[in-house]
Amino acid sequence: MSDTRVITIAANKTSDTRVITIAANKMLDTRVITTAANKTSDTRVITIAANKTSDTRVITIAANKMSDNRVITIADNKTSDTRVITIAANKMSDTRVITIAANKTSDTRVITIAANKMSDTRVITIAANILWAEIL
Repeated sequence: MSDTRVITIAANKTSDTRVITIAANKMLDTRVITTAANKTSDTRVITIAANKTSDTRVITIAANKMSDNRVITIADNKTSDTRVITIAANKMSDTRVITIAANKTSDTRVITIAANKMSDTRVITIAANILWAEIL
């Protein structure tokens, strides 16, 4: 307990042992401690915050979209591609868009078409399977 931040959090959040434990184990990263303290009712957020301390985007999305497991999963797995995370967060009611965004991260055209035409599965299918023909 050589870190005063840990002691302060422990004192203020004594009813939540999870916060105290994370604060003690991750006391060098204030982002994790802050996230854990603010989102104590959602263990998923705390877990992601603890495991992904180097990526603030994951922690932020997890905290803001914690009611949608799909968004959290994509954010956790695709932290290197902000486009995927952004689309997943904005279009989380349409699993087709999220799936295409996750699988076609190298082609922004596919992602854009999928997002704009998500009510037409034919457009999404063509965009995903045929769009490379334009290059050839």
